[in-house]
Amino acid sequence: MLDADAMVAELLDRPRVQGIILKLFGESILNANKKVSRVALGERCFEDSRLRVALEELLHPAVREEIRWQLEELQAAGQPSWPLLDVPLLLEGNLHEACDFFIFVDTPDEIRCQRACERHGWTRTQWEAREATQVSLATKRAKADAILCNAASPEALEESSQELLATLRALPPRPFHWPGEDKAPPS
Repeated sequence: MLDADAMVAELLDRPRVQGIILKLFGESILNANKKVSRVALGERCFEDSRLRVALEELLHPAVREEIRWQLEELQAAGQPSWPLLDVPLLLEGNLHEACDFFIFVDTPDEIRCQRACERHGWTRTQWEAREATQVSLATKRAKADAILCNAASPEALEESSQELLATLRALPPRPFHWPGEDKAPPS
């Protein structure tokens, strides 16, 4: 699985990235260990959209390049593979265009809010601010090739995904294509 959040965490540990973030946000963004606090970063970004955009301009290209590099490595290995992209802003960054199959895991608003607030220590207002910066749920549903419901337990979601997994495994591998690049002419 290619996990965009894990890639961001790795980027935040790089001295060059930390230096840029300190210039943008100031020293108050550091935690007790003198590392960038993701909590403080999130709070500041969703209080000031200009800071959020600046942070996205810093991090998103690097995450995209890492995803691209990893996908190219998988293709170069010559073995069929079905990588899974776990990218919160998949549609916003047009990375869905690099995918053969787009699965939207749908969760009712109240459950999604409760889970996110518990996991991150957010208030409902903070969760709503983050939701407002994303593509609408209606658009996600419309673009999805499949929708899984995640309103119950993780076990229930896993069970419902097993049928879909058989469909995914039956898909033939295709040559890697990066969004925005011209596709090769049919042979």
